Amino acid sequence: MPCIHAVAAIRKKQLNVKDFVHKWLCMESFHVTYKHSINPVPSEEYWSNTLYLKTDPPLIKRPIGRPK
Repeated sequence: MPCIHAVAAIRKKQLNVKDFVHKWLCMESFHVTYKHSINPVPSEEYWSNTLYLKTDPPLIKRPIGRPK
C-alpha cells in the first residue's frame, strides 16, 4: 500500500492509486484466500488412534537473566 505521501504524488500526476496497489492486497484476493472454511475438530475423546508417535511441543530454552 502506498503511504500518504506516495498517494499525494500519484494524484498530483493524475494517475489512479489502485494501479500502485499489489493485487494481493485487494478484497478479491482476500475473498479467494478465505472462501474455504475449516471445520472444527471434535473433542479429543473422538480422535482416532494411529500407529504414529505422538508429537510433543518444542522445548523452549529461556535465556539467563531478566526477560526483555
